Amino acid sequence: MGWESLQNGKLLAAAATAFDVLVTLDQNIKHQQNLANLPITVIVLIGRSNRLRDLTMLVQYLEPLLSTTKVGSLMEINFAGEVTVLVNGRDGATL
Repeated sequence: MGWESLQNGKLLAAAATAFDVLVTLDQNIKHQQNLANLPITVIVLIGRSNRLRDLTMLVQYLEPLLSTTKVGSLMEINFAGEVTVLVNGRDGATL
């Protein structure tokens, strides 16, 4: 895709042209980027650890969200399966 040299906001903007949803482990993305202006949904996975076995447990919560995402929104899924929708980088509703 030729994105090796892109970082931060430029990388997110490039991803937004090719994908509808970005799934990340970066819990600081809400503080570092203005996601409301990007045409992409960001879903942050918060596992007990970043080990694959802990993250795969979150897939059962991730799959149903993919059909209900709203462009420009940020959602967090924690290890208990709680989903928090963040509005403008601030805590919103827990689903």
